[in-house]
Amino acid sequence: MGRVGLMGLPLGRIPITTRSVSEGHGIPRLRFGLGLNQQAQCLTGIIEHLNSSLDKNRKEPAMAGTERQRELRKRRHRTKKLANLHKKSEKANKTEKAAIVHKLRRLTPGADQLIQAWKLA
Repeated sequence: MGRVGLMGLPLGRIPITTRSVSEGHGIPRLRFGLGLNQQAQCLTGIIEHLNSSLDKNRKEPAMAGTERQRELRKRRHRTKKLANLHKKSEKANKTEKAAIVHKLRRLTPGADQLIQAWKLA
C-alpha cells in the first residue's frame, strides 16, 4: 500500500493549516497538504488554540457573562427541558417513560419528587 503517515493517511496527504489564528480566522483548520513540518505546525497551533480557550482555573471552556447570568441561563434551559419532558411523559409508553426518568435524574437533583408527581415510577 505504500508508506503511511500520522493519523493513518498516506504520506503526501497529511492535514495542515493554511490560515493561522493570529490572522483572525478563529480555530486552525486542517487542510490536506504536504510535509511533516507543516503537519507538526498544524497540530501545535491547534493545541495552543485549545489551551488558550480554556479558563486556567476551571479546565473547561469559559462561558460568557457573569456567574449569575450563567446560573440564570442554566436554570432557564433546565426549566424548558423539564417542560418538554413533562409533555412527552403524558403520552409515553413504558420504555419511553424509563428513558424520561433517566434524563430527569441526570438533569436535576429534585428528580425523585418530579418522578412521583408525574407518576412515572
